[in-house]
Amino acid sequence: MKLDPLLDIRDSHLEWWYVSHSLSPELHLLPALADDPDLYERVVDGPGWLTATALCGLTREWWPPGVMARMGERRCARCSRAVGLKPGRGTPLNEGAE
Repeated sequence: MKLDPLLDIRDSHLEWWYVSHSLSPELHLLPALADDPDLYERVVDGPGWLTATALCGLTREWWPPGVMARMGERRCARCSRAVGLKPGRGTPLNEGAE
């Protein structure tokens, strides 16, 4: 995986924080999108979801979040800590993360 965590997360945050359909939706970071820059377009232009492993280790089907989720859902604490961000709500840019 080729990621410069803070730089890459902040530069492409909307492409990386995904949700799964579960009882407790959280925003997760998908390193596969850092490894393949064209994957985001293929997902959005194609099926709208992808199967991948989040930085925290969860493997499942993921969808780009809608506006409300992007702004208000909780970020996965393990994904956040793995890239040096504090756990919180919404994508880092929407929160104004440091």
